[in-house]
Amino acid sequence: MKFDSRERERSQEMFKNLKNLRYKLTKNIKLENLKNFFIRIPRAFFYSLKENFPGKNSSLGIIGITGTKGKTSVAFILYHILNSKFRTSLISTIEAKIGSENVDTGFHVTSPDSNQIYKLLKKSLEAKSEKVVFETTSHGMFQKRVEFVDFEVAVFTNIARDHLDYHPTFEHYLWSKSLLFRGKKLKLSVLNFDDKLSFEYLKKCAKGKIVSYSIKNEKADIFGKILEISEKGTRFLVKRENFKQEFFMPVVGEVYVSNALSSIAVALFYGMSLKEISESLRNFTGVSGRMEKIDEGQNFSVFVDFAHTPDSLQKLLEGIRKIRKSEKQKIFAVFGNAGERDPERRKMGGVSAKLSDITILTAEDPRSEGVEKIMSEAEKYAVENGAILNKNLFKISDRRIAIKTAFEMAKDGDFVLLSGKGHEQSMNFGNGEEWWDDRVVAREELRKLLGK
Repeated sequence: MKFDSRERERSQEMFKNLKNLRYKLTKNIKLENLKNFFIRIPRAFFYSLKENFPGKNSSLGIIGITGTKGKTSVAFILYHILNSKFRTSLISTIEAKIGSENVDTGFHVTSPDSNQIYKLLKKSLEAKSEKVVFETTSHGMFQKRVEFVDFEVAVFTNIARDHLDYHPTFEHYLWSKSLLFRGKKLKLSVLNFDDKLSFEYLKKCAKGKIVSYSIKNEKADIFGKILEISEKGTRFLVKRENFKQEFFMPVVGEVYVSNALSSIAVALFYGMSLKEISESLRNFTGVSGRMEKIDEGQNFSVFVDFAHTPDSLQKLLEGIRKIRKSEKQKIFAVFGNAGERDPERRKMGGVSAKLSDITILTAEDPRSEGVEKIMSEAEKYAVENGAILNKNLFKISDRRIAIKTAFEMAKDGDFVLLSGKGHEQSMNFGNGEEWWDDRVVAREELRKLLGK
């Protein structure tokens, strides 16, 4: 990855700030630190003590996964691989899998409250789990929710601008994520060689053995070369110093290869063979709400994904452009932006204008801001990048009608991407959560369209 002069200057300044921990301490963060010391650490200690400190039990190999994007995908891929050989539990955004039991957590954040964390770890022990795959966030780590959890392995996906409605600076955001890699009991740190900013910073503070992975640079410890991406799946070659192996996953996208590489690194650390890993990946059918294909027999493709930042939407749209066979196949992007969150997310409008054929702006957890205001801000970025309102750019505040409109406009071979909600089953309009599920609504509207 090459930086231009401005990026290089910015990264050098960030490293300087990170090295000296000179992030801007606003009144809000000072208050958060006081809450940590007087409330959150004692609370985490109490719940950990109540469950007999399950996070410090040596029989549990706890694997923490963090980063801006890809945490859930890595968690499910890794859980799928490890569970083929070890008794494995999973604590993720979507659900918790404890032994043979699926636990509907209802989490609207990745790292649950400390009370839930230690209960789930205790249940994992009772289920005789050997490994626990655990998604962690900057909020969860900075707020000391995992203060009494000894992670054995830590995995980093990537870093991008996000959650700056909470963190005062980007430096503070990255520093908070780095806390996962500073644990004294850590045996393995898996870092993304392609994500230069996080890699250069984390390799200086990460504990345990450091293993890097890449889909761009063969200098990484584990390198993955993409051989073929189609609607049937993704085929890629993995190279390491002492082996070369071809893998296949029946899921679509370059990002899945990167996520698989980090999971392969962990599986190898735990002594799994290449054959065991390969067979497991062949049976991996994806993650709910992550490039999930919705098929009711229509003659165009529909995908539901959680992408809710400009960078993640860009990667998705670039991936779809790679698998379409002709530019005659149109790409429809249907999405909104969350209210009361980082307004930079609204630049998704510009990303879609450049990479999709039709952009439909709609609602996505508007909260108290209001759908019309948010759509107008996203519209501005779309127009700046060549979109024309009511020609290839539409604003439809009702998300169901927006989805229905995209389906009615789509022709044979086209692609419709419903982005931003993914696995979520509610939407916030400012008066609490109301039921919503893109997957269910998409199937309902497709059936109506097909007269089923």
